[in-house]
Amino acid sequence: MLARARLTALLALAVSAESRSAWADERIEDPELTGDRKPAEAPGAAPTPAAAGDERIEDPELGGAKPATDSGGFSNRPEYPHDAVLRVTLGTRWGMDTHWTGPSQDIVEGTSIASVEMEQRRSEVLLVSLGLRARYAFGMRKSGTTITELDAVPISGFADVTPTAGYHVRVGYQVTELGRFDLFNATNVLAVYDLRSGPLTMNGAAAVGQPAVRFDYDGTPGFALQAYYVPFVVPHLVSVYGTNYSLFTPFDRAADALGADRSAETSLVRQRTAGLAKGGLDAFAPAPNFTKPQGAVRATVSGSSGELSATVATAVEHLPTLGVNTTTTNPAEVIDPHYDRFGLFSVDGATDAGPVQLGFELAYMMHRTLPSVAFQTLGTPPVTGWFPGPPGHTDMAQAGLHGELVLDATALEAEAFGIVALNDAPGGGAWPVLQHDRWLGGIAGGVHYEPEGSPFKAELGGAFILGPTALLLPRVEWQAVHTVYLELGAVLVTGPTPAWNSAVSYVAGPALALGGLYRDVVNVFTGVRWVP
Repeated sequence: MLARARLTALLALAVSAESRSAWADERIEDPELTGDRKPAEAPGAAPTPAAAGDERIEDPELGGAKPATDSGGFSNRPEYPHDAVLRVTLGTRWGMDTHWTGPSQDIVEGTSIASVEMEQRRSEVLLVSLGLRARYAFGMRKSGTTITELDAVPISGFADVTPTAGYHVRVGYQVTELGRFDLFNATNVLAVYDLRSGPLTMNGAAAVGQPAVRFDYDGTPGFALQAYYVPFVVPHLVSVYGTNYSLFTPFDRAADALGADRSAETSLVRQRTAGLAKGGLDAFAPAPNFTKPQGAVRATVSGSSGELSATVATAVEHLPTLGVNTTTTNPAEVIDPHYDRFGLFSVDGATDAGPVQLGFELAYMMHRTLPSVAFQTLGTPPVTGWFPGPPGHTDMAQAGLHGELVLDATALEAEAFGIVALNDAPGGGAWPVLQHDRWLGGIAGGVHYEPEGSPFKAELGGAFILGPTALLLPRVEWQAVHTVYLELGAVLVTGPTPAWNSAVSYVAGPALALGGLYRDVVNVFTGVRWVP
């Protein structure tokens, strides 16, 4: 189950990475009103929720602010108090599967979002922000049954304080971002994402705010320091059951293939995730308290050759590893979610080689929690195969490369990664999320073409991950009028078909292929976005 969710996360982030990459939507902003630091002021600092990945024209006149004289080390400051800046985005995206296989599969999926964010700089010292994103989701299965979800998540709700030049403190709900990579990012261990729409996640609709304290220091030329403290565990938003991308979907697909009855398990899951939780609003999450804080410290040095950063973090898994509690007779407590702590040390950097920007990342992760499977004979009559085992822990090492090239109307980006588990699975079993019980690797990239002055732009993303899995994401967008954008695209996934060996077993082998789990979700979608 966790394997499916982790792979869902890769697909969702593959799409949402567009909103942080070179092909993000252009927006005219005043950097002082958004609270952003210019690159020269805070090398390596993570983008803010409002501006993460957006291409910005940093002109105070265009942003509606009047320039002020330099004062106390601050330049280009608007007058205060300044009118509030309101950002509103309304969007809807609907898709249909072209390959229908089982009754549990969603053949029609639709997601609509309304995002509202307001910011105001009250003085040179204080910036405040408040933002919320509402989401309505609809799914219709091949069987004719429908599922709907309606909820809202915070994207900002903070006060940003600049007591003196070089020191910045942000307290409240905020998007946490660390590292340089868009997709295969090992450093970004504190971030929270909405993964419920899988590869159909709309641009800019993935990141979720969480309570945090952020500190930045950029008072020394060529050096920047960033620190986060996150007091509560806020997990990724995932559907527990009932959608193409839920935690229990592998079991749904196995039941479809074997003609098994899923009513008993569905009833159990509904007891465990009553009410709105079925849509993933808690996803088996622990109750908010101060017993599992998280934090990270990131230092960056910069010079004429580029930037180099080092990050140390302690975090809690944002996706549950689901075990089975054999000590209880309460059906609602049989499912035992694990949100365990792990540590991280990473080094990443970036440099320019002519028109190409190159980056790298090396990360060591301690005590990661993974699901395991074991080869067993169970049941009456006996069934032999790979069955879920207890969750286990392993240290992991990851390396990644990043490249980006921008040429006039064309932008190209590519990332590659390799990861290895350094410990064995418990009980002589295997880690199903890895290949050959040890490692996983892949490459992803995209090209964005947007001729100057044209209302059209085209994108083509793709990935190949060992398993094997092949993923293709074509999309075209037309700016119909000044504030309305229409899109047409597709999600194409292929890989080896899973060989289900029983209604309760995992697969007939220890390794799961992403493409095999998603191969029946070939989706063509269309959408509308309004940005007033």
